Order: sequence, then C-alpha cells, then structure tokens
Amino acid sequence: MIPPQPGFSLTIHPYPKLIPWRSCSGGTIFPYVKASAASQCLPMDPLFDLWHDVTSSISWNVPEDQLFPLVDLWRIALLDPEVSSWCANRIGLNSPLGLLLSKACQWSSKNYLLTLPRMLSNAFWHRALGWKVLLSAQNNLAILLEHTLAHEDHGIRLSASSLAFNTFTRLQELRLENLQKGDEEETDHLEMEISLTVLNAEWEASVLCAIIAAIERESDCDIAHRQVATLGLILRFSPFIDHLLRLLAALHAQSILKNKLREQRGNWKMTVCALLEEVADKLCPPSVLI
Repeated sequence: MIPPQPGFSLTIHPYPKLIPWRSCSGGTIFPYVKASAASQCLPMDPLFDLWHDVTSSISWNVPEDQLFPLVDLWRIALLDPEVSSWCANRIGLNSPLGLLLSKACQWSSKNYLLTLPRMLSNAFWHRALGWKVLLSAQNNLAILLEHTLAHEDHGIRLSASSLAFNTFTRLQELRLENLQKGDEEETDHLEMEISLTVLNAEWEASVLCAIIAAIERESDCDIAHRQVATLGLILRFSPFIDHLLRLLAALHAQSILKNKLREQRGNWKMTVCALLEEVADKLCPPSVLI
C-alpha cells in the first residue's frame, strides 16, 4: 500500500484564504493539524464533530474550486489514527470524506482533483476507514478514478493511481480473509456487508476499464507501475473473474499491455516491465473480435 502522505508546515506554506476558516472552526482545527504535522503533543479532546460541521458549512457555501485547502487539511488530519477512527464511524454525507468526495466531478478544478485522491489514499491506510469508504461511497469513488486516472496532469494521474492501488489492496485483503474464513459463523458483519454492497461486477468493471485506458496512454514509469499493479489486484481473487475476463478480452487488454511493453522496454524499470509482462500473460485472456 502506498504510504500515507505527510503534511506540510502551515507556517511555511500558508494558504491565503485559510484565516476565515480558522475563525469559523473556533481555532480547533489548525492547532491540531499543526501539532500533528510537527509530531507534537496533540490536544487531549479535539472537537471532531465541530470539524465536520465546519467542513459541511464550508463545502456547501464555498465554490468547489476553492475547497482544495480544506481537503488538504483533512488529508493531514487523517494521518492521526484517532481522526481516521472517528471518520470510520460516520457514513455518507455525514462523513467529511463522503461529503468532499461527492463534490468531485469531471469539471472539478485541478487542485481539487489533485488533493482529493491524496486524502482518500490516506484514508485507505486506516483499515476500518478504508472499508467504510468502500461501503458508503464506492460509486463516487469509481467516478473519481474514471475522471483522474488518465488526466492530462501528471500529479493528478499519480495521485489517482496511488488511490486505485490502495483501494484494491484493501479490497484484496478483505477477500483473502473471507476466503480463509469460508462459511464460518464468526465472519465479521462488516465484511458481509461489504461483500453485499461493494463486491459487484459492474463496479469493478467500471474501474477496470478506466485502468486499461490509463495504462494505454501512460508514459510515466512510476504511474504505470501503480496502474498495472492495481489491475493485478482487481483480477486476483475476484468473485466476478469470468465477467472481468470477458471484458478484458473485448477490450483487447492483453494486446494493449504487450504493446506498451514493447514501446517502453528499455525506458521503464525492469521490475515494472516484468510486472507488465506477467499481468498480460497470466491474468489477461487473448483478445476476441466483437
């Protein structure tokens, strides 16, 4: 899993419009985030509910292209397990993550599309929170990935590819645990709920299509590494593998990967080329005419 991304120093790189947000939050958010970023002692009783109220108020009253500093604050805050655990107990629009994710669309600003996947990547670093995002926001998550994996901006593609990798790393972890438990009665209720809501063929197919399209266009080695690894994670242990294999054949995925390998061999790292070849040969079926 891609490691969580640490924060910047607010005293060195301040955002020009953050002062009104501090006054709205009653001074509770910034001291906590600054202390967390500096590895200082954190406040004993942070007002997480107030943070959510402030986030909700700002998100509904501030233009979307000005929301990215707020997203970045949550990205930093999620590095603290207490914040992530609190977020994991909220779902949908009652969660700041779900609320901010719902604001993303094809026409979102570059800054928003850059910071939002980074925030969500940090969320998936926390086990319970990652599962909760899958539970309550999987459709918006898929839409975000579709809009960002092949984006023209390099930073956005890198952030989106990291998010995709973290998402399916967490999902594969769930699948492996369910396979090991089998039909045992102690299977966790949350896992069963995820199985019923997230593990559906159409959701996985939509992300898979976005991944294949992104790999075909990608020229950056590090980004492609994340994308190809994500493709492998999608296919391994998927309960919908028959459906996905038919889709891969129709998309000519194996040909796309092998063409990319021929194109980039000698330019990309050997480990990335080896992974690309392995996924193409072992996980992707031959192309079919449709």
